[in-house]
Amino acid sequence: MEIQIPPKKKMLFVEDDPGWRLIISYMVKKMDIEALYAESGEDALEIIQDRNDVSVMFLDVSLGNGITGMDLAGRIKSKQCYKDIPLIAMTAYEKRSIAGYEENGFTGYLQKPYSADQFGAVLERQHLLD
Repeated sequence: MEIQIPPKKKMLFVEDDPGWRLIISYMVKKMDIEALYAESGEDALEIIQDRNDVSVMFLDVSLGNGITGMDLAGRIKSKQCYKDIPLIAMTAYEKRSIAGYEENGFTGYLQKPYSADQFGAVLERQHLLD
C-alpha cells in the first residue's frame, strides 16, 4: 500500500518591500508552506507563465513602478488555470480606500502591518489550511 502525502500548498507573494518579504518568509516557514516571491508585477507574471500549481496569491496593491497589484489581479484572473484561485490584497490602505478590489478578482484583504494570526485567519477564510 502506497501512502499518499498531500502536496504542500504553493503560495505566491508579490511584494516590493524587502522588509515585508522577510516577514512573510518567516511566517510561511513556521506554517510549512511553500512560497514563491516576486518583487514586481512583471516578475509575478514571469513566475506563473509556465506553471499552474500556485494555490493562492498575495498581491501588494501598490507595487511602486510598473504593474500595480490591481492590474496584476486582472491579468492573473484572465489565465484559465488561475481564474478561480484566491487572490489576497495586501496594503497599508484601509479596505474602503481600495474600493473595487473585489471587482478586480480579489477574494480577501490583509491590512499592513498584519500579524501571523491575521495571516492565518485569512488562510482559514479562504479554506487554505488543512
